[in-house]
Amino acid sequence: AEVLVNPDPVTLKDDESLRGAVCVLDNPASYDKLGLPTNLTPVFINTASYGNDGTILATSFHRGEAWVIDRTTKKVDVIAKDMRNPHGLHRDPLLGGYLVTDTGHERVVFISDDLNQEIAVEFSALDGRKSGLEQSRWLQYVTGLGDNLYCAVVAPRQMLTLFDPVRRVRRDIPFDPEWGVQMVTKRERPNNVPNSIGSLATRSADTALYLPK
Repeated sequence: AEVLVNPDPVTLKDDESLRGAVCVLDNPASYDKLGLPTNLTPVFINTASYGNDGTILATSFHRGEAWVIDRTTKKVDVIAKDMRNPHGLHRDPLLGGYLVTDTGHERVVFISDDLNQEIAVEFSALDGRKSGLEQSRWLQYVTGLGDNLYCAVVAPRQMLTLFDPVRRVRRDIPFDPEWGVQMVTKRERPNNVPNSIGSLATRSADTALYLPK
């Protein structure tokens, strides 16, 4: 690989021939937003999983799109677009289709299988953000836990938010400020744990948490 010593930041960002270069920098702070390799990648597929009938479900971080890829025909269907840094397209039973996390807009979108119906759950109006991150918007990942229960990782709030979009209730669970939580995964529920968040949930009528399209 080509080795560059203190290259011009604009040239480094715009010249695609330098994408594989190794850079030696005296002052990395002057290279704003060039610290992560993904920022130099024109198409960054940040999550991918198997769907039904041999399809692959993927999100394109920079393009702001969600894709369903047919492994046989290689056809790519864009089922959601105009998102900001999306994550985690998965099959989901709520509308019998998909869910995808629109990270930069702090919302999760539920999409029907025929793409004609959509429900968006918004988190951007929720308070309780960490000092210095009041203007930051970053919904890292939303995971389905079953029984219409979902868990959202809202990074600037440093909380896990359990929510039920059918009952329109939620519960916030703070985590350690020193932690960097990416996602929550499902595990089997012990027999002595109730099946719903019940009375521990709080209604969200005073927020923009639930906004059907």
